[in-house]
Amino acid sequence: MHDMQLILNRQKQPLKFSSFNFHDIKNLKCFVKNPGDTRCIAIPISLLDPIIHWYHQMLAHVVGMTRLNATIATHFYQHPTLKARLEHIVGICEACQHTKLPGPGFGELPPRNALLLPWSEVAVDLIDP
Repeated sequence: MHDMQLILNRQKQPLKFSSFNFHDIKNLKCFVKNPGDTRCIAIPISLLDPIIHWYHQMLAHVVGMTRLNATIATHFYQHPTLKARLEHIVGICEACQHTKLPGPGFGELPPRNALLLPWSEVAVDLIDP
């Protein structure tokens, strides 16, 4: 599976986009940001959607596109259209749309005010179990 963009990237930046053989896979394209960094697999455009679908299913329809994007980015090169494709695929996922909570979310709790005097305020639970 050849991707023209990967081939062009390899020609323009041969030190960042390298090829290596991994078990039975020949000429696996990888991306290295800086020499000595861990290699990330460069995704051909034809495999972008299947990889997003697989990760989305395996992470049990993870809440948040940022988390899904970060998980994919740990192993794969950030394809220029990855974020847009990810938003589209998760946006049309039926399971996610049915279980998604409405609204912007809860945010953070306000800071707790520590009292200076002990026993200046007492709370009692009056509801029987």
